[in-house]
Amino acid sequence: TTPEFTGAPTGTDDCTNNTNTDKHTAPLFHHQSLLLLPTLLCVCERDSLFFRTHNFFSFLLLFLAAAALANTTTKNMDGSEPQEDLDAGPLEDRLVSKKWNVRRNAYEELTALFVRAEEDNDPIFGKHSATIQKILVDGNVMAQEKGLAAVAEWVTRTPLALKSVSSICAGLIDKCIAGRPGAKQKSLEIFMQFVEREVQEPAIRELVEKGFVHRVPKNLQTSIEFTRELIATFGAGVMPLKLIVGAMVPLFENSDGKIRAEAQALAVELYRWVKGAIKPSLEGLRPAQMKTLEAEWAKIDADGSRALPSRFLRSQQEKMLLQRMNGGGDAGGSGAGGASATEDEDEEMDAFDLTQPVDALAKLPPDFYDLMASKKWKDRKDTIDAAFPILSAPKLRTDCDYGTITSMLKNAVAKDVNVMVVAKAAE
Repeated sequence: TTPEFTGAPTGTDDCTNNTNTDKHTAPLFHHQSLLLLPTLLCVCERDSLFFRTHNFFSFLLLFLAAAALANTTTKNMDGSEPQEDLDAGPLEDRLVSKKWNVRRNAYEELTALFVRAEEDNDPIFGKHSATIQKILVDGNVMAQEKGLAAVAEWVTRTPLALKSVSSICAGLIDKCIAGRPGAKQKSLEIFMQFVEREVQEPAIRELVEKGFVHRVPKNLQTSIEFTRELIATFGAGVMPLKLIVGAMVPLFENSDGKIRAEAQALAVELYRWVKGAIKPSLEGLRPAQMKTLEAEWAKIDADGSRALPSRFLRSQQEKMLLQRMNGGGDAGGSGAGGASATEDEDEEMDAFDLTQPVDALAKLPPDFYDLMASKKWKDRKDTIDAAFPILSAPKLRTDCDYGTITSMLKNAVAKDVNVMVVAKAAE
């Protein structure tokens, strides 16, 4: 007979349903399962012939008994599974744990450590520099989203981030910006921090050179969106606009309608800041696309309001602070202080500044010089016609030697016997 169980608290017949059960009595209750073992052994001894002829069923019976025993000894008093301690162990080990929820909690703890750091040279930033890159490629989207908060704090607070702009931005473009909404928003904030810390050129370069040609349409579309958001927030005057504008025309030729729509939104945003200066750079668009853009640009002209940034570079923030201390300007981006911080950039913007210089010599027909020396006037005229649009580019590279081609054209003007060749060469 089974001995009477004496481990249950007074006032109940079922310790599993008693809300006042002491957790220290649970092992006594679980050990009752051990009393099944003598009974099982007795059965085996009494009917050994049966178990010898039914080996499979005997093994199954023993296995089920052991499983039941293991199950009863691993559950809490209320029958629930015991909770794993996700915060146990050193932080360094938990940051690389194979369990996503352990990494998630570790990322949250790391974020708190960054926030509490009082100096930008605190050792905690250097100690976890390698972790920042690992967060960007975390395979679990929920853990990654929490980790991006740590990346944002790291980028905001330490000068070490300025040495890793390209690698961090490339990781965001490839793994984060097209993910969950929270991850996308945190990725945008990291780009914002890089611009605010005045490393906008490498950040924008990654968006243009990697994002604008990304093989995944959603990543490509989001890269265009991020570029537009950065311009709308900080203004066009602090951005490498030549880099952006020079890569826009292929976006309008993309087969994905969402990408074309985002490219159009970027062109409209640029027009808010630089007005007609952007038009020459987009002359390669189809007439229907230009017509759509011009209709949107006309709305901006009719509105007449001036575009102003809502966020500023750190050097601009310092300038505005001095202005306020001297009694001039206000703290907002829409007031006099915000306008004066960027007025220099806006005044200097024109179409020539946005134009990419062309390497005309590399674009000339390979037989240009031979045909210029041809005895047939039509060959000479045709080769000048082919070279004309190349040499008429708004901006030519200044590090090329144009001496030879200039001499050949001058010689054609002075000595060619065909008046059509002379006129074209002079033009």
